[in-house]
Amino acid sequence: MGLEPITFFGFAYLYRYKQAEGFALNTNTEGAMKLFSAILLPLQRLRRANFGSTLLIALFLLTLSAGCASDEARSTYDEGSRLLSNGEYLSALAKFDTVARFHQDSPYAPKSQYMLASIYSRNLGEIEKAKDAYFALYYNYPESPEALNARKDLADIYSTSGEHERAVVEYQWVVDKSPEERYKYRYLIGMEYLKMNEIAQARVEFNDLLALGLEPEPDGTQPKAIDSELLANIYFQIAGLHYLEGDNEAAIAAYDDFIERFAGHPLVLEAGLNKAKSLEASARLAEALSILKGIEKDYPNKDAITTYIRWIEKKIRQGPRYYSREKGKRWRR
Repeated sequence: MGLEPITFFGFAYLYRYKQAEGFALNTNTEGAMKLFSAILLPLQRLRRANFGSTLLIALFLLTLSAGCASDEARSTYDEGSRLLSNGEYLSALAKFDTVARFHQDSPYAPKSQYMLASIYSRNLGEIEKAKDAYFALYYNYPESPEALNARKDLADIYSTSGEHERAVVEYQWVVDKSPEERYKYRYLIGMEYLKMNEIAQARVEFNDLLALGLEPEPDGTQPKAIDSELLANIYFQIAGLHYLEGDNEAAIAAYDDFIERFAGHPLVLEAGLNKAKSLEASARLAEALSILKGIEKDYPNKDAITTYIRWIEKKIRQGPRYYSREKGKRWRR
């Protein structure tokens, strides 16, 4: 017997097998048994006829089983996705768990494991279970695309919960594994250091990030440009670091640089406000007042700017009243 008849029989038996499976799922036991018998009897005849004998039958049944398992994994995953879109989170969780547990060799297994973690995190708020599910994903399927997404999500969870050092570890892993996203995640690393009040290290990260945008790609080609939105945020944060360190003159210069570079950007209003704060701290009240009046109309929280303007005007009317400290002269409120 040639390959063509065997292939034909294979498709025919697979079709009958799926029919039988359908009968079984619909509790039609008698119909299922008849179709399963119709499959097994010809296979027994093939064995007697010595057509590849045991090997042929074993290969066929293995292929049949794998195909059916793959179909089942896909259909269960699709059903879980449908339930999730309908807001039936627990039912969706059960479907994804079934795929992750019983179809571990299926390409839908890491997808389902990721969906499990995502539902726990985003929909049910069970963060510890989400962490466990993410851990299981990237340990069992380290090379899958979902493993990368798991590390990103874990970093976000750590950042939100105040575990900034752990967030740095996860973001650094993403930088190493996904070079095309290095700018974004190096920026997030800098922000984690800023949240830990490690100003010096945050400055290193932001400055290194700007330098990174000038380095050639690994293949020697021109560096990929940093996204304009991300670039604006980097310069804005660098200016803010000067302000946090109490270096008002450097902060003023950095905010001026930002406003000039990114005219029209939404953060320009915030930069103007922060520059005004630095000017006030430097006792340059008239300049601070001028900036505040310039942004008052467009600033989202207009009442806050109006209140600040009144405060500066009051200080100007009262005249300079200072008191001395070791760090220099400061305005007495």
